[in-house]
Amino acid sequence: MTVPCASVGAVNVNYNASEKLTTTASYSNFQTFTNVKPQFQYINQLTPYDNLDTLNFMQLSQNANVNINYVLGRDPQLPQNLNVNLSFQDAFDKQGGIITKGNNSQFYNLASTYSRTNVKKAYTLSRALNMTYNTIGTTQMITAGPTLMANKQLFEKKVQTGASVSYNITHNLEAVQGQVALLRVNGGYSYKKKHLLNLSAVTMYRTMNNREAQNDVTVNLSYNYNF
Repeated sequence: MTVPCASVGAVNVNYNASEKLTTTASYSNFQTFTNVKPQFQYINQLTPYDNLDTLNFMQLSQNANVNINYVLGRDPQLPQNLNVNLSFQDAFDKQGGIITKGNNSQFYNLASTYSRTNVKKAYTLSRALNMTYNTIGTTQMITAGPTLMANKQLFEKKVQTGASVSYNITHNLEAVQGQVALLRVNGGYSYKKKHLLNLSAVTMYRTMNNREAQNDVTVNLSYNYNF
């Protein structure tokens, strides 16, 4: 017999300090509790007093996020934007009131993006920096790296093109564990707002400790029709 129950709490706050500066913050937690008594304890017992113990298992997680967006410059034809996002997640298990060793994890993620758009020429250039720190049990890992992105509209905005290149490195506070270099290109063509043809390609070069380097290429072609 299993008796589960759950509880959820969440709060969100939005604050517009000015026309240029916007901040949002959120927090949530989730808790599940399960009281388990396997059916074979009933099947295999000799008396009604055998196997009285049950398993009390609890999973808890909490999430927090802060987002800051700031508009740079005053020219509406050349808008610039700076965005910073920080997120946190904590999750762990409890069994019999004790946190299970090796089953707790924490994730911290920081992402910052600067973008500049030319409305007249219909293109956007962006630069981003991402960093993630996580602990799973006794393991600690950091992954960080930059990304460059460009998007351009052509032929009266009927053709959408984009490209990005990124690089990130992962280490465990003692030695480098792996590196990834990634190139993405994509293009889309819209015809009479009903037909949409998309083509995208991704090439990734990855190295990891004690493993051979890998180079993967993925190409996707899709067609959509809107009724």
